[in-house]
Amino acid sequence: METEIRSDEIDLIEVFFNIYKFFKKNILILIISGIIGAALGYSYKFFTKEYYKSEMLMVSYTISEELRINYIKQFQSLLHDKNFESLNNKTGLKIADLNNIKEISTKTDGNKTAENILFVNAQVWDSSVLSKLAEGIQSFINSFSYVQDEIKIFKENNLSLLKDIDVFIIDSINPLQRNYYVNDLDNDEFFHNEVVDLLKEKQKIEKKLNYAIPFRVIQDFTIYKNPVNNTKRNSTVGAIILLFTTIFVLIIIQINKKIS
Repeated sequence: METEIRSDEIDLIEVFFNIYKFFKKNILILIISGIIGAALGYSYKFFTKEYYKSEMLMVSYTISEELRINYIKQFQSLLHDKNFESLNNKTGLKIADLNNIKEISTKTDGNKTAENILFVNAQVWDSSVLSKLAEGIQSFINSFSYVQDEIKIFKENNLSLLKDIDVFIIDSINPLQRNYYVNDLDNDEFFHNEVVDLLKEKQKIEKKLNYAIPFRVIQDFTIYKNPVNNTKRNSTVGAIILLFTTIFVLIIIQINKKIS
């Protein structure tokens, strides 16, 4: 048993020794291949167009998160199909501006806040487009009749609710003018608390009515001066790929020599 364990230890040492010999023998080739790979990865930037990346944060009181995501996906689909004429009609953006948009995508707020914040990521060839993009997306979503109907219903419902709140507040302040549904209640503290709560609710509703639009921009697209720089990553990836390719080829050559 001890002999078998000792034999395994010797075999393992021999494996590591062979690996060491392999790298020592081919170290120069591997260094050169790594440098060439990094150079090829770096040169990739000369064959690709520079682009800018930015992010916008939006929230909506009228349109669900799922619908906003779907509308922005449709925006991207029209971009992908180069249907600039349709986008021009729906967004008001010039065709030249639309042609400078590389890609638009969305992601939800992972924390699931009460505001349901939606992140809109944009990649553009010309950073000047970013200053017009939020307004263009707003117009695009608002161009759908369903959205306009939802906003109309939202306004009507909330205006009706405001009227009911005003009636209740007036009745509460003037006990003699109270409607039948509060006539039997004679607790001033109760009415005071109710009025305070209703006033807070009224403020919330009025705030929402001020933003009865497809979405409210929390943070607009930031206009960056410098484009996205992937040079370091491309150089690293190029070096790794060519290095492993070289190792694989050298191993194949070594195996062929032993077979021969």
